Amino acid sequence: MLRDQRHRDEEKLGFLGRIGADIYCWTVNDRATAEALISRGIRGIISDDLALLASLPSGETARP
Repeated sequence: MLRDQRHRDEEKLGFLGRIGADIYCWTVNDRATAEALISRGIRGIISDDLALLASLPSGETARP
């Protein structure tokens, strides 16, 4: 599922995470927002800032 990060809905994100949906957010161009999204289980981030993306943690993680 793709979500514009400006329209995040915590309840919906929680539900989607519980059912195992992969969630990708766009357009994230600042580190604080990117890190907050990653910490909440967002699977991928789309950004205009390639240096930001390169500096973020990457890799596959196991699903619970």
